[in-house]
Amino acid sequence: MMISVLCLSSRGERREGSEIVTAWRRVLGVAVLVVLSSLTGIGAGTGATGAAAGNGIAIEGGQTIPAPTNVSDTPQQSNPDRFSVSIVEGGAITQGAERDVTIHVTNHGNEPVRNVAAKLFIDDPFDASNDTARLDSLAPGETRNLTFTVNASASAAPETSHPLEMDFRYDRQGSTYLSKTYRLNLTVLRPAVIGRLVRGDGTPVTNASAVLVGPDGNHTREPLNATGGFAFTSWQGDSDLPSNTYVLGVVQTGSPRDGVPDAAGLENVTVPDNRSIGRVTVPNADRVTVTVVNTTGAPVSDIAVNVGSDGVTLRGETTANGRLEVGNTTRIEIAGRPTFEISDTYTVENRSRSGSEVTLVLRQASSASGVPGFGVGVGVLSLLIAGLLIRRRTGG
Repeated sequence: MMISVLCLSSRGERREGSEIVTAWRRVLGVAVLVVLSSLTGIGAGTGATGAAAGNGIAIEGGQTIPAPTNVSDTPQQSNPDRFSVSIVEGGAITQGAERDVTIHVTNHGNEPVRNVAAKLFIDDPFDASNDTARLDSLAPGETRNLTFTVNASASAAPETSHPLEMDFRYDRQGSTYLSKTYRLNLTVLRPAVIGRLVRGDGTPVTNASAVLVGPDGNHTREPLNATGGFAFTSWQGDSDLPSNTYVLGVVQTGSPRDGVPDAAGLENVTVPDNRSIGRVTVPNADRVTVTVVNTTGAPVSDIAVNVGSDGVTLRGETTANGRLEVGNTTRIEIAGRPTFEISDTYTVENRSRSGSEVTLVLRQASSASGVPGFGVGVGVLSLLIAGLLIRRRTGG
């Protein structure tokens, strides 16, 4: 009797690994038992031997080894562009840092595919903390995003590109297929300042951005990834981060109200001395409401107020009842004693706090047109000049 053995492609071996090999060893073992039983009569009439089943091989106890699914994508071989992939975010990763890599995936076939499992194959100097992603389905012509978290080692050569490969296992018309391998490129960036922002309990800060503020008040932001990590490699369009001393801070993205300050300075960072600053703890914030009034107690509306600390601020604006609104909320999260920056039109005469209520009392800044008595003096002087001119004309 001839026994056929399925030979997996190298990509199939890479993808399925020992799992498929073990399954086929079990299949071959049962097949050998079937052959031996037919030759020797072992187990005849007892039902103890394996018997052929329509959708697999039945074994003792009523279990079944499923028939192997199709792991080669035959239609894919004749139509190599069933999927297209492209990196839309995260294609450049800073040396020694971690970043989320988002990849567009489009189904160019004429039929929907289901149970799509994407797998990254990535080598040094990169490593993926999650190298798989799944989609329930992908309709013809549909594009979806897949996100993977990739690390670039500290020894990765900057300004170099490295290949990233991926393939897809998916179901179509009741069979499972393995796609061809797609190749993309990742670039290593030279780091300037890298680190992580964490809370007091060590959990990462998310839904926020790290910010560097220069001595002149200009700044640059970098969104935090899922582990609170950030990496600054450039400055407002320049390819490098200039040597200087900056204030590293945190600013909120949106209004999650999660105990992270809306804006706060954290520590000074010197470039190029500080390349990796490690973990930086963000202080817990209190939630307050800020009301802005004038010296008579009336609310002051429609004025800009920057709130924050240590030179890191967010812009807000007062509502009709004088409440300061930052983003889309009047419940502001602040840490410690914050600073409030007002336009030159007003000066802060007094500030007070009672529990979660903060009150700013503003006085309108003085100007030439606002000096008391100035208008009256000009009017009296005009009358005197007019009187002199009348007397001269009448000859008095």
